Amino acid sequence: MNADKRVLRWGSKVTIAAFFIIAASVHAESALAESLSVNHSVTVNVPKINQLIADRIQFSLDFQDNTSGSKTNTETVSYQVKANSVQRSDSVVQVKATSSLNGVQLNADPGNYSKEGGNATLVEASPGFIPIGEEWTPLFNKTVDTGDGEVLRGTFTVNYRADALQDLPEGQTQVELTVTLVDA
Repeated sequence: MNADKRVLRWGSKVTIAAFFIIAASVHAESALAESLSVNHSVTVNVPKINQLIADRIQFSLDFQDNTSGSKTNTETVSYQVKANSVQRSDSVVQVKATSSLNGVQLNADPGNYSKEGGNATLVEASPGFIPIGEEWTPLFNKTVDTGDGEVLRGTFTVNYRADALQDLPEGQTQVELTVTLVDA
């Protein structure tokens, strides 16, 4: 019976020792796991955006009279701009006609820019109606509000009108206007 008691005592010491060894190893593993880390190199890409959208692509300018000095109705076109790499400041929005009209001057009057976001603002290049020809004519310049000033998001309007430079014969002529957003 004494031998059995020794075995029991020795067995409980082994059980207690095994418990401490397991507990110590679990604690050591969790301590090691908490101190390990992994680093990641993350690349975030933002695409270059350069958008100019008009609310319509066609309109008519109609004279009520054919005499020199007559003016047509005024048509307003709304534009939405979204761009994130506009580096230039002058002539950011420009217009030109594909051809000139005999005895008629096309004109554009830049309206107000309504900023919806970004870190820059468009301001009219010249007040009032500006003659449009076959060369690029600036409508809007850019001013920097904060930071690098390369991000534009907003809307603007342009009023279009034609003036008779001479007495005009009856007829109809079509010309194409191109409005562009220049980023560099």
